[in-house]
Amino acid sequence: MRFSQKLFLLLLVFLIIPAVAAAETAYVSDQLVITLRRGKSTEHKILQTLKTGTPVEVLERGEEGDKYVKVRAQSGEEGYVLGQYLTNETPKSIIIARLEKQVANLREQLAQAKASRAESSQEIKTVQEQQAQTEAELKAKIEELNRTLAKTREEMQTATVKYDTLAENSGKVLEITDERDRLHASNEELAETVQTLATENAELKRNGVIRWFLAGAGVLFLGWLIGKASRKKQRGLY
Repeated sequence: MRFSQKLFLLLLVFLIIPAVAAAETAYVSDQLVITLRRGKSTEHKILQTLKTGTPVEVLERGEEGDKYVKVRAQSGEEGYVLGQYLTNETPKSIIIARLEKQVANLREQLAQAKASRAESSQEIKTVQEQQAQTEAELKAKIEELNRTLAKTREEMQTATVKYDTLAENSGKVLEITDERDRLHASNEELAETVQTLATENAELKRNGVIRWFLAGAGVLFLGWLIGKASRKKQRGLY
């Protein structure tokens, strides 16, 4: 009894494997409507009708000369159709629909890339304008401080001459010394301020160049990604 069961299972496996290996997809061709019948003749019941481009799974092809092919429809129903109306080539309508969808996706990606590029260009322009404005303001402030520094130096020189003159002609040495020290301290403070502003201006220029470079690099990288995706999809079409 066990041997009979094993033999039955073995035969069942050999019957199933060829059926799975032979499975294929075919399409209804020639712009028509055909019938899926329960048997291999027009006398059998019509299960459903199949329009051109409808995919079906081929379950069994008869022997040579057999006009009917056993198939499984998308609904799951199994039946027979005339083999002359089946083709293994994907219908042009399905290919066109797929291509149109791919083209639409590529157009959408292109529009997004253009919008992103425009946005990045506007950001670069805004950064450049802000940098130029800040540089102009700092330049004007530095020029103003330089004029103040020059004036302070002139006053210091005058005070030094006055100090030397008064030191020789009067006993107000302490008062003149205080005035000279005050002018000297003011001069050093202004010089330090000018140096600080010059350093800030140089740092601002470096930061502006880095931002512009990163923004431009981002645009180029995005364009490269889109071009690469487009080439992959184009290769996929062939």
